Amino acid sequence: MTFAELWLTYQLASRAHLKNSATTQLIDLEFQNHKLIDLEDVLEHDNVVTVFRQGFVEPKFRPSTWWEKGDGLKLKASHLVEELLNQGVGRTPETSLKLVIQDMPTTLWFTYVYRHNSSAPHVAQRVKLAEAAHQQGRMDLVAHLTNYVFSEGYLPNKLRSVVHWEDGCGKKIQEHFRVEEVLSWDLGCSEEKPLRLVIACVAFRYMPGRKQYYSIFSPPSLSMSELVKTTLDHDETDLLIDQWLDHRGHGQIAYHEWFRDIRERKHAAQSQKKQLIAWNKGDFAPENVFCRTVDTGRLIPLDRTWTTHVYHHQSFQDRGLPMKPVVFTMLPELMLLRGMHDVGCDEIYIIVTDFKRQEMDDVTEYFKMVCRHSFGRTCKPSMERRIRYEHMRLTHTLLRQRRTPCFPQIDLAVRAILYEKQPRFIVLFSHHGTSYSQIFFTHNSYVPDEDIFYDLPTGCPNPCCNDDCEMIRFPRRGLETASVLDIWSKTRRRKVKTRPMCNWIDCDVIFCDEVPVSSSGSNEGSEISVGSSSSGEGRIPGQTCSKCKLVKYCSADHQRKDWEEHRRVCAKPIV
Repeated sequence: MTFAELWLTYQLASRAHLKNSATTQLIDLEFQNHKLIDLEDVLEHDNVVTVFRQGFVEPKFRPSTWWEKGDGLKLKASHLVEELLNQGVGRTPETSLKLVIQDMPTTLWFTYVYRHNSSAPHVAQRVKLAEAAHQQGRMDLVAHLTNYVFSEGYLPNKLRSVVHWEDGCGKKIQEHFRVEEVLSWDLGCSEEKPLRLVIACVAFRYMPGRKQYYSIFSPPSLSMSELVKTTLDHDETDLLIDQWLDHRGHGQIAYHEWFRDIRERKHAAQSQKKQLIAWNKGDFAPENVFCRTVDTGRLIPLDRTWTTHVYHHQSFQDRGLPMKPVVFTMLPELMLLRGMHDVGCDEIYIIVTDFKRQEMDDVTEYFKMVCRHSFGRTCKPSMERRIRYEHMRLTHTLLRQRRTPCFPQIDLAVRAILYEKQPRFIVLFSHHGTSYSQIFFTHNSYVPDEDIFYDLPTGCPNPCCNDDCEMIRFPRRGLETASVLDIWSKTRRRKVKTRPMCNWIDCDVIFCDEVPVSSSGSNEGSEISVGSSSSGEGRIPGQTCSKCKLVKYCSADHQRKDWEEHRRVCAKPIV
């Protein structure tokens, strides 16, 4: 039996929740000696009036269109029309063939993220878009999705002004974006790749008697920061150092060669007040390399570890990215900077960004300007206007580039660390391949000496790189290339004075200014010290090691107690 017509019904996914929403149509199977053979011909045929050729359905829905029988059984596009008609399918409007058009996804997945409560569970939720559109009237924009969440009571209405959407990488999704467009980015299509509804309901923490708000001219608090803090303790630092010593990449070999060059530069006897790196005995190991501290003048080994606090965006935690590679990237520089300080460097602070080179330069100049003119002091009106302008410019520039974290959060974290922790330095780390990481020093005396570090390797693993290619901007030219923040506050003096102390770590005796030293005793060892005479009464001049003449002790007893450690570096100086 030959049939000339086929009944079909259009079923739009966006209107599936409505009754009697399907549209039925009669299709001619033959036109000017051209016949429709299978279901694919019904959709598209060069010479016959078909669904897409005639424009009954927009061509953009072609990839999401399929056939079904009345009972919901899917049909292949190669199924013969004649065979279906013989089975009774498509003969009448009641038995019409169903053409399902997925004009919009049926579901969207998202998860709640509480920015100020990192311990809160990330709960995933599914929204049936068709039902939500039926309740809300529309579900075209992301704003409609937000309104649906609050109208259903999933979140209290008072939080409406402090929520926003993000993708899996932490990039903000604007409310005016279309839901269809967001889903086309492969976001929210499954529970494994949900959208993130970020709730910043505790944006401002409270202090007794007053509220605390973010301002670029008032001291902030770390409790206001939305950044996630990951802490690496002393044991984890020890493991990283061991891994670095075992690693034999190009970057590590360059550092080993630099330390060997340091070993060949024999120290002079008169270099007792200057910065010094000494490797006089033993194999290359942190316990055999000593550094003179800039605050107490002691000679301590580089094996003293520290605790690292890494502040980063929430997206790093969501993607399960560890922070150990961040510390490992600049481990030699951190070891040297830690060795330069006897106190104040037990904790090191790192803020992770994704700045490019020019952006890092602009942010560096901004923090220099802020600390010079407004940190702990009254800012002039003209300079205040300039700081506001630069802050606004950087904020909008980095926002357009979708940098994370945003600049206000970085500004808050940097200044809060400076106010509350008073560190010797802060590292602004960038994981961007074309950028570098910046070190902010808080005083000139904390800057490494160019006479020692002028040829320190750049840390780049590429053997063909030049001096301009640097992973971390270490001040190899001293104050000329260092980024020093001019810190001034009521609780901290502008000038930092070096206090020479007894080299035994458990002694707190502070020596007087250097006085002429008369040396005597054996040159074969350092068990016997040389006493320093003093012309003033009540001053402690200290006793200098008779062999290396690099360290001082308050007594022979403390020298003997320190000998177990000092013996690894004690050697005769060059003449």
